[in-house]
Amino acid sequence: MISIKQNYKTSTRIDGNVDTLQFVDNFVLHGTALSALDTIGKEVKNTSQRCFTLTGTYGTGKSTFALYMSLLLSDNKKDRQLALNKLKTSESGHTFINDFNVNKGWKIVKHVCGLDAPAEGLATSVLSSLGEDSVPEGRTDHEYIELIKSALASQQQASDGVLILLDEM
Repeated sequence: MISIKQNYKTSTRIDGNVDTLQFVDNFVLHGTALSALDTIGKEVKNTSQRCFTLTGTYGTGKSTFALYMSLLLSDNKKDRQLALNKLKTSESGHTFINDFNVNKGWKIVKHVCGLDAPAEGLATSVLSSLGEDSVPEGRTDHEYIELIKSALASQQQASDGVLILLDEM
């Protein structure tokens, strides 16, 4: 009589390989996710706010939401369309894509924080996500930040923007 999807009993890793079709098909686009998309979209459209923090207890879907949002903005048109089709089925008539002014798509940086030095780890994720060959080791935090800034600046014409997801802070 009742069918319960078993896919999301465990946590989602934002930096792993994802079967986009399976992920989107099984993603439950609930009211909280729609509200978060609406809030973030309006802030991006109407303000200069560009940094957002999603908080909640373990297992509430923060990483799953982040992964879905990354698909909505992706520069991979097929992935973006799959996620957008899911959004269009919601009753809210969502404006998220318009709020973010998606044309070419956004480059996505997925970084899961760990025990490594934060600046070096983030630089590695940013540079590898944006197609850089490698990150030099043993630099100062300031040097890593400069590498990140340079890599982000190089993307200004290639994409609509860069979305950096930091997970497990």
